[in-house]
Amino acid sequence: MADGTGVAFEQLQAELRQLRAELTASRAEAAGLRGAVTDRERALAEAPERQTALAEVLRVIAASPTDLTAVLQTIAETSCRMMGGDLTVESVHGRGSTFTVTLPTGP
Repeated sequence: MADGTGVAFEQLQAELRQLRAELTASRAEAAGLRGAVTDRERALAEAPERQTALAEVLRVIAASPTDLTAVLQTIAETSCRMMGGDLTVESVHGRGSTFTVTLPTGP
């Protein structure tokens, strides 16, 4: 009878190891799904901001289709703003413009 109990105990240990392995795999799969959902939520949250930025660029193009400087400046300003920064421009007639980009640092 000791042999039967020992075999049953070994079978239970093997089943427990299998269940632990399955649980570990399920947790890893769930973590991957959570990451995918978080990435998708982030993309959806950014979509309206990107649409607004695109609309602003298109508005400038429509208002001044031959003025490339205004279009490029709008693209640069919008890009800086989307990264949490700012772009300032100082222009002197006949001398040109100075662009200053300010972006946040850190994580």
